[in-house]
This record gives sequence, C-alpha cells and structure tokens, in this order.
Amino acid sequence: MSPNFAVFTEQLFKKRPTKRVSIRRNVLNLSLPVLLSSLFQRLVSIVDIFIVGGLGAAAIAATGLGQLLIFVVMTVFWGLATGATVVIAHLWGGGRRAEARRAAFAACLACAGMAIVASFLGWYFGEELARFLGAKEDVLNFAAGYVKLVFLYFAFTAGLNILSAIMHGAGNTRTPMEGIILVNILHVLIAYPLVYGKFGFPQLGVTGAAYAINISELCGFLYLLVQALRKNYIKIGKPDLPLFRRVWQVGYPVALERIAQQSGQLFYSKFIISYGTAAYAAHQIGLSIESLSFMPGAGMGIAASTLMGQALRPQDQQGTDQP
Repeated sequence: MSPNFAVFTEQLFKKRPTKRVSIRRNVLNLSLPVLLSSLFQRLVSIVDIFIVGGLGAAAIAATGLGQLLIFVVMTVFWGLATGATVVIAHLWGGGRRAEARRAAFAACLACAGMAIVASFLGWYFGEELARFLGAKEDVLNFAAGYVKLVFLYFAFTAGLNILSAIMHGAGNTRTPMEGIILVNILHVLIAYPLVYGKFGFPQLGVTGAAYAINISELCGFLYLLVQALRKNYIKIGKPDLPLFRRVWQVGYPVALERIAQQSGQLFYSKFIISYGTAAYAAHQIGLSIESLSFMPGAGMGIAASTLMGQALRPQDQQGTDQP
C-alpha cells in the first residue's frame, strides 16, 4: 500500500465522522433550547386554559377564542421573525455582523409599527370577530375584557417573538429560553391569584388571566431587550430599508402560509362553536394538549435555519464586516 493511499484512507475515515459528530452536536445545542422555548411559550396559553377552567365552560371558551385571535394576528409576525432569523444568520455567519445588527433594528422597528396597528384592530374589532364566529352572550361576557386587554399590550408579545428570532439568527438560543421560562414562572405566580382572588389579590376572573399574560410578557420582553442590547445584537440608528426588504422577502411567504393555516382554524372554530359553549371548551382543551406535539419540529426547524445561515464563511459573501 502506498504512503499516499494510507494518508488518504486515514483522512477519509477519521475526519469525516468527527465533522458529522460536530454538526450533530451543534444541531443538538441549538435545537434543545429552542424546543424548550417553544414548549414553554405554548404553556402560557395552556396554563391559562386550565387555570380559568374552574370558572366554567364559558370562561374556557372565551379564553380559547382570545388566544385564537392572537394566533391569527401573530401570523404576520411569525413571518417577520422567520425572515429576521434567516437574514441575520446569513449575515452573522458571513462575518457581516454590523449589517446583521442593522437588520435586527429594522426588524424591530417594523415589528413595533405592525404591533401598533394590530393592537388598534384587536381592541376595536376583536369582540365583533368573536361574535361573528358564533360566540354566545355568556362567552362574550368573558371574552370582551380578555380580548381587549391582550391586544392592548400585544406589543410585548410581538416584541418577545422578534427579539427571540434575532437571537436565534445570531446563534444564541439559550437567552430566549431563559426569557420564556421567566414569563412562565411569573405567569403562574400572577394568574392564579388574580383569577380567583387569592393571597389578597382582587378576584378578576378571566380578565385576571389577561393581566397575568401582559405583566409576565412585559417582564420577558424587557429581559430580552436588555440582553440583546448588552450582547450587541442590535444597532440603534437609521432604519436600513434594503436590509428590511431582504428580511420581508424571506418572511412574507411564511406569513402567507400561516395566514392560510390560521384562517382555516378560524372557520373550523366557527363550525365547532355552533355546537355550543361546552363543545368549544372541550375543543380548546384538546387543542392545548395536541399543540405540545408540534414543538420538536419547531425547534429543529429554527436550529436548521440558523446552522445553514451561519455555515457561510466570509469568502462566501461579498465583503466582511467583523465587529
């Protein structure tokens, strides 16, 4: 056997497995925190459903309707978040980190503007949409206050989402996980006393659940914002419209896909509500449990987007922009 052939076989069988192991480790390190983040983010809605369950079927149905309307509005923000993750990952992996920070700031500004519009529409038309879906008066009595409150502070929900997406693009999935865990802990500590009037708190019923979501997501948003600025993921300055166009070009097909999906859920809910409040309440409980099965795929998808973008090297793009 020639020396050259021996060297070739050694490289073939020793280096490639090491590379595969490294890729698997990176996927695992990125996807596990995202999986936990997605799980805990979904738990906020699930916990709300089960906490208000003691108030009866109408309370469960009202909470479920409010969450459905939030999910419908969030479709556009999920598209924006996906575009931000992909574009920032490409720029970050290509060494153009100053551009990545400008793209992050442009995404944040777009998110803020869209959140203002969404809050206005949800505040004024959320109850009417619930009525259009077929909610009876007993459900509307609970839903009116819940829907108005969650939309009034909707900017914190959207901000939490976009800041997580920015950090995912930069390869940091741990900090968003910490933020959503903080949200869950605060949510449980606040929701139960406010819903049932325990430990000296006023009994606010379903409205108390909305206050719990708003307060906990405000704290989570502030935590991620401080971390994003401290870790220098965002550069505040003049909006970079070309970078925002890149973000939106990637994100709008995702938004359209989610709009189609959630629109189907909207009309399916109208069909279920026609069977009565108890039927829709049972449907919401089933959906809450089923939604946990979606989380592993979400984690792997975000990890794949980040890894593919960051696999770029500076020579793969025109120019570099190291910090």
